[in-house]
Amino acid sequence: MSQSTGSVQKPRVIGIVILCILGAIVNILAGVALVGLASGSQLIGIVLVVIGVVEGVAGVLLMMYKRMGVMLGLGIYGLGLVLDIISIVTGQGVNYFSIVLTLVVLYYLYRYYSHEPEKTFFT
Repeated sequence: MSQSTGSVQKPRVIGIVILCILGAIVNILAGVALVGLASGSQLIGIVLVVIGVVEGVAGVLLMMYKRMGVMLGLGIYGLGLVLDIISIVTGQGVNYFSIVLTLVVLYYLYRYYSHEPEKTFFT
């Protein structure tokens, strides 16, 4: 009898890492621009810089296949989506790039967090 034993390979995370780093850069640049303004949007700018830094940390942890990177990414990108929705509802403007990027990253992070065999590789 011949048995076929298929080996399960680690999921390729380079795409999601690049998206996390890209999101981090976009948020940090937007935050720095808002902090530079003399208006009341400096607090929002500081929040965006902090979100960008945490997104970058999540990307680095994902690259090392750490489960904390998946959980941190889910939390921070979920918060980013909530902030995008709040900015739409309050009429501050719509950043379609940010919304699409956030939804794509959330989808892949959810997949790494909940589906087999991907979740077994994140320790």
